[in-house]
Amino acid sequence: MKSTQPTPSSQPLYRQIKARLTERLSAGEWRPGEPTRARWNSPSARGPFVASHAHARSQQSFLRLMPDEGELEGLEATLIGLRRVRADAASARLLELPAGATLVRLRRTLSINGERVLFEEARLPADLFQGLDADVVERHRCMLYSMCESAYHVKIVAAAERPKAISAGPG
Repeated sequence: MKSTQPTPSSQPLYRQIKARLTERLSAGEWRPGEPTRARWNSPSARGPFVASHAHARSQQSFLRLMPDEGELEGLEATLIGLRRVRADAASARLLELPAGATLVRLRRTLSINGERVLFEEARLPADLFQGLDADVVERHRCMLYSMCESAYHVKIVAAAERPKAISAGPG
């Protein structure tokens, strides 16, 4: 039976380039803040540089939340809870882990200018984030991507969201 997945050479060039760049970033070939020009053999170019989540403007690079008017300012994250749990089937599949693997489940709220606008639950493979506890999260002001990068040397290059609307309850 023939595969229906397109081969890399049959994909558009921009998708091939994106795939190669993502592979190299995921493999750790380039580190945050490092120029990629040495690998691209372009001596007159100054960049491009690998983005870092440690910079304020990129701490929420995957966040799709924007205020009705103006820029996203006054963003704050607050830790609600952190505990180790066993991966359910869906989480294990999405994270490419064996069923029942240990995860760190982190819950936080995001506020814009003091108003809570989002409750978020993140699930992280415990093996990659050994020693992760509330103190580590609080030291990084609950900014997950910069924490992953600076404390655990894990560069987030993509994120998948599964939004769900729930009642916030009274008050």
